[in-house]
Amino acid sequence: WASGEPTSGTYVVFSPSGDTLAVGGDPHRKVDLWNTHAWDAPKALPHVHYGGPTVFSPDGERLYARVAQPEAGASTLHIWVVEDGTPEPVAILDGSAWVMTISPHGDQLLLGNDGGFYYYDVESKRSTNTTPVSDAQLFVATYSSDGRHVYFGDSHGVVYYWDVAAARVIASIATGLGHLTTVVDG
Repeated sequence: WASGEPTSGTYVVFSPSGDTLAVGGDPHRKVDLWNTHAWDAPKALPHVHYGGPTVFSPDGERLYARVAQPEAGASTLHIWVVEDGTPEPVAILDGSAWVMTISPHGDQLLLGNDGGFYYYDVESKRSTNTTPVSDAQLFVATYSSDGRHVYFGDSHGVVYYWDVAAARVIASIATGLGHLTTVVDG
């Protein structure tokens, strides 16, 4: 980094404007927000345990991070107002999540876990039951730019093409690549 203390992170995500870089999941139990124009010392958003998947809202005003609570046998969703770091109420999630993505309209988070996923409605703060997709761990997911489809990648190298309205897999592709860590809609 140009200045400031280096951050070791597991999850790295840019804000929609590209002005902020969020780095989370490090052993210091926080999410760092870096100003990408100045690269000065980051603003730290603390949380209680190991950080997980992290995403910005489409307008860049909020940051969502799944945080494991192993001692409670649960996960929580931490939400911050990016501008001033103000935390919003924490939501208890119905399941674990190794991957999280947000719909283009910002109304739903999709959280993937052991072979399935569930939706978290941002406004009502409720989640759905887990929907099975694969017999392997889901590690990556992204919405299509129009929000009509979701692409999943699993630990066996399979990409799934999910139709949101029909609530089913339309197609799957065995890539032969093994553990997939990135799926990008372009």
